[in-house]
Formats: sequence, C-alpha cells, structure tokens
Amino acid sequence: VSFVIDTMGAVIDVKLDKGIIPDVDGKPSEDTDSKMYNEAVEQMNNEALKAVRSMPKWKSFCKRNNKKVKIRWTIPIRYVSL
Repeated sequence: VSFVIDTMGAVIDVKLDKGIIPDVDGKPSEDTDSKMYNEAVEQMNNEALKAVRSMPKWKSFCKRNNKKVKIRWTIPIRYVSL
C-alpha cells in the first residue's frame, strides 16, 4: 500500500500497489467456492486500504530548501493465518 504524507501530516492518495492476487498468492481448495474466495480477497485488500486511511496525522519531517514537502511512502501489509 502506498500513500502520501502531505505538508500538514495528513495521509492522502492511498493506493493499493499490489494486493492479494488470487492467481498468484494461492487458489481456493476444491471444496471452497471460488466466488466466496474472491470476495474474501477483495475484502482483505479493502481492509488494508482502510487501515492506512485511518492512520492519524504524521509529524511532517520532510523538508526541501527549508520548506515542508509531500512524501510518498510504501508499506507492506502481510496477512498470516492463525
């Protein structure tokens, strides 16, 4: 997930760079409904975006020529089964 921290520290422009991709990250077992699996993948991708969007303001620390500037961050979000 990537996002921008603006000059006031707000999280903006949240994007899913690479979400869980069913064809790459795993396939449903034969007894799992494919539609249900795809819905679960979509829901997990949406939750990752929601988590980043809900972050509080950051202390903006990036400066260029003594002026605060926006900066793009990318963070991995990993899901583990328990």
